[in-house]
Amino acid sequence: MDMDDALDQIFQVLKPGGKGLVVVQSYYFKGMELPLREIYREIAATKGFSSEIAYREKVKGHMARVNTKSHKYKRKKVYFEDFVLIEKRSSASQIGEL
Repeated sequence: MDMDDALDQIFQVLKPGGKGLVVVQSYYFKGMELPLREIYREIAATKGFSSEIAYREKVKGHMARVNTKSHKYKRKKVYFEDFVLIEKRSSASQIGEL
């Protein structure tokens, strides 16, 4: 399931004003960190959510460390988990933001 599908399903189950917390791990591509937390927030906004980064935590263990070739691009990467708080907007606030 991709993040677009996940947000669609979350939107279906939340009532207007309902909140959810989504954990997004940092991601590197060829040594460059991609801002997945911001990408997630942008997609959430198009689906009728407001969002904010509620918390950010450094990850000690990460599956990317298993890939020994990942050090080829950037050594000593720091991985984070971003906790994105999303809230389903009421239909009145959605209309006001269009």
